[in-house]
Amino acid sequence: MATAAIEVHEDAGGEFRWRLRHRNGTILGTSGEGYTSRSKALDAVNRVKRHAPNAPVTEEGDAADAEADGDDRGDDG
Repeated sequence: MATAAIEVHEDAGGEFRWRLRHRNGTILGTSGEGYTSRSKALDAVNRVKRHAPNAPVTEEGDAADAEADGDDRGDDG
């Protein structure tokens, strides 16, 4: 059984978006933008699946800056 599924839906503005939803209902990720058609949203899903099946995790912004400065406090502050 899959632990997550990608859903394509139409938003209130008539654009199509995708979201990755865990089987417990938690949304793990979203398209971040709307597409003019369902097929364009599906194309975007397929691009993500094709280009990032084993993508490395990188940090940007404050978390990366803190790590570079030797700050290892994590989320606890």
